[in-house]
Amino acid sequence: MNSRIPAVVACALFFTPIVLRAQSHWNLELYKQISLSDFRQFEPFHQPIDLQNPDIPLLNAALFYVTNEQRKNHDRAPLEYLPALEIMAFQHSKRMTKWVFFSHRDPVDPERKNPQKRASLAGITNPYVAENIIRLFVTPGQTYLQVAEAALQAWMNSKGHRQNILSRGAVQLGCGAYLENQFLIATQNFQHYEGAQLRAPEDLLPGGYSYPWWEYHSKIPRKFASSPFSKALVLGIAREVQYYWGTEMFRTPDEQEYLRMGFPTSAFVGFTFWRYITIAVFSRWGVHNQYRIGELIRQQELTQVFPDTSMHAFPYKEFQIGFLFGDYIRASFGKGQQTIRQADGVDTRIDYYIGTIGGYGHCDPIFFYIRYEMMGGLDLKYYQISMGAGIGLRFRFLF
Repeated sequence: MNSRIPAVVACALFFTPIVLRAQSHWNLELYKQISLSDFRQFEPFHQPIDLQNPDIPLLNAALFYVTNEQRKNHDRAPLEYLPALEIMAFQHSKRMTKWVFFSHRDPVDPERKNPQKRASLAGITNPYVAENIIRLFVTPGQTYLQVAEAALQAWMNSKGHRQNILSRGAVQLGCGAYLENQFLIATQNFQHYEGAQLRAPEDLLPGGYSYPWWEYHSKIPRKFASSPFSKALVLGIAREVQYYWGTEMFRTPDEQEYLRMGFPTSAFVGFTFWRYITIAVFSRWGVHNQYRIGELIRQQELTQVFPDTSMHAFPYKEFQIGFLFGDYIRASFGKGQQTIRQADGVDTRIDYYIGTIGGYGHCDPIFFYIRYEMMGGLDLKYYQISMGAGIGLRFRFLF
């Protein structure tokens, strides 16, 4: 998930070492005890920041709560706190300070070069992470809450950062700050799409602490929303089962209803060019087996078109071009070709046109769709609707 362009509040930076206080007014249990409705009554949030010895866990918590307060003010659900996201946010803010850079990409350590890699070091095994960063000047006498509110207001004044904060696809949040010689760098990390699954982290919380990560495995189900990748190459392959229902129009005006079933293979390649939208080319190939509903095949009608009436398996291939909206909705249109082998051994190919609307993704990893097809040729026309489902794999390569 690509990150947004940061808002820069201060330009000059000066760096000296900092020592985190041994005893913080904040601990992980307080995230469970203090609610969004009463966090402003927590007295340590209103203490002036000791610029020589700031309480970093307390500042991180203030950033977390004012972010959720802003979401609530815009009718968004509050985000669940996740220590792993605080780890990656804090470590990135610290490294930006120590190595004198300000970017979502770490130019020093390849193992930390993007949010996905930093999430892995924090113990997240399924990262769909968006990131906001900021730097600002802290004046003497400012409280933890005031600094957090100043950072959040600057983010909200930037379109990209605001979208991350108010994203309906976000489910978890962790904030991490680093303060040195009155200059603050802060990071927000948002887990999108589904709750994080965890393993033992390699990085640590502020103060060099670990935490019982096994207690924080998420039970948040997948949301009907997309993770906001901005630019990526997407590849997928799947095996499907597909059922058709339709009518056949022979030379006579009679209509014959039928069912058709197949197990096609499908693949696609796409390019995500803006946040939730992927333009893609889809391909499918396989064999259909056809079964008619009601009375037996009317031989007289069918032999006008197919001399070999026992042939009910139809190989086909097709291509479509269209869009994936998020990781769920697909809309595409294309053309296919079906092969019918007649009694004399001659293959006849019939072109047809397809429109597809799909839900719950494509190759990701369980999906379904509906299609409408029109086919013509051999004085025969098909009009059919099909439904299908499948299992597959999707690969995404970020730019």
